[in-house]
Amino acid sequence: SCTDFNAQFWDSVIVTAPAGWGQIVDGAPAAWALARLPVRGSGALRMLYIGLMLLHFQVKMVSSYLVLSRLALIDTYGAMILPGIFSPFAVFIMLRGFSVSASRYSNPPASTGPARCGYSFQSGCRWAGRVFSLPSCWARSNSGASRSRQ
Repeated sequence: SCTDFNAQFWDSVIVTAPAGWGQIVDGAPAAWALARLPVRGSGALRMLYIGLMLLHFQVKMVSSYLVLSRLALIDTYGAMILPGIFSPFAVFIMLRGFSVSASRYSNPPASTGPARCGYSFQSGCRWAGRVFSLPSCWARSNSGASRSRQ
């Protein structure tokens, strides 16, 4: 029924919104540090993150239950939100983005000030032009396909 859908929808929002924001707040500094700071053993730590992602949920379930029961969070929203916040997947995904963008933004154009803003604006306009020109290309290709069917 409709009330079941509304309750399930808002339960999903209550769990996923804090977990998503928590992954950004928790994972972004960790990923930035792994990508940008030259620390001995950072390669081993990256491999540890990959290894943690490869573990099945059932392997981590018992230890998660023990921690959550010690924190008295069993049968609460926190029991679903906290494991999602500290997921290694968010760090792994952001790590690649920070390591790629590190070389791009560490050597900006030589100019500064308004000229640099113009550079950023121009590159943003080029990107937006590419993205928003795709639907018009699709419309042209679909209109040609519909004429060939007639």
